[in-house]
Amino acid sequence: MIARIAVFAVIGVLAALGGLLNPRLLEGLAGGAVLGAMLGMFGLRLTRFERSPDGSDGYIPNPWIGGLLTALLVARLAWRFLVVMPQMEHLQAGAGAPPPIGNSPLTLLVFGLLIGYYITYFSGLLVHHRRFEQAQTAARTP
Repeated sequence: MIARIAVFAVIGVLAALGGLLNPRLLEGLAGGAVLGAMLGMFGLRLTRFERSPDGSDGYIPNPWIGGLLTALLVARLAWRFLVVMPQMEHLQAGAGAPPPIGNSPLTLLVFGLLIGYYITYFSGLLVHHRRFEQAQTAARTP
């Protein structure tokens, strides 16, 4: 979990560095991260935590949140692809200067939503696991 959190954090920082040249991109990323963090807290409330017969803890995430976030990202990337492809064809045809191609704030909002959600969700799982381990240790000690 810690490695996952670190990977998402690094990806988020790299995306933020790319947004330094255009503050609107950075705003989209930051807004998405805040919304994603709120969604991550909601996802933690919907997660079922269970104890297996051998005494270890486990969790069952809500499948709808992760599925919807993935579908949203794929849909946004597909839309951007459909918008950029005619611009690329225009460039290849040599018909003057094409409109600028680049990231949009909405794309980075969706990306920030994923980053904020997964960092918050995985952090919450780690907190829950540590509390579970402390409770197990306290239960074993007389």
